[in-house]
Amino acid sequence: ELDVRPTPAKQHGYITFGCCNNIAKVTDYTLQLWARVLEACPGAKLLIETVDTESPATRQALSTRFESNGVPMERVILSNRAKNKQYILYHDIDIVLDPFPCNGGTTSCDALFMSVPVVSLSGQRFMSRIGATVLTNIGHPEWVTDSPDEYVRIATDLASDIERLDQIRQNLRTEVENSPMMDEVGFTRKVERAYR
Repeated sequence: ELDVRPTPAKQHGYITFGCCNNIAKVTDYTLQLWARVLEACPGAKLLIETVDTESPATRQALSTRFESNGVPMERVILSNRAKNKQYILYHDIDIVLDPFPCNGGTTSCDALFMSVPVVSLSGQRFMSRIGATVLTNIGHPEWVTDSPDEYVRIATDLASDIERLDQIRQNLRTEVENSPMMDEVGFTRKVERAYR
């Protein structure tokens, strides 16, 4: 169930960008950035995992926010967090878009373990540098930028070649498992040294 699968665009015929972060992290600024990504990638969809998606009031509130920031709801897939098994939704996402200024933490680690690349915009504070820390430590600093224009370019570039995206997906989990991010013994030794 958690095995790496082909990138879903190979089956769907279109790119699915996604975000499984708490919806509170999805600021208007983030939505405007994602609107630019969708505009640059015709046919792409945006999958958002959040709570209470079956409530008309929730759907209306999300629709109003997304549309007012340039994200057309006909290109958005809402997925109800309560019905999803952890990790499994990443089988439906080709590329994760990190929110800003509060980046994903655990959710980015989840995505990368499920072999899904993450595009992250970094800032000056800790909360907006989590993506940079994680992506640098797994060996993919090229998916991080402090430029909004470059964020759009990175996402668009990843989306432009499905075969290359699938190659990334087939290899990414192994890269993550062999990176400092999952070096539990090395981390423990450093903590032990710090205690001493």
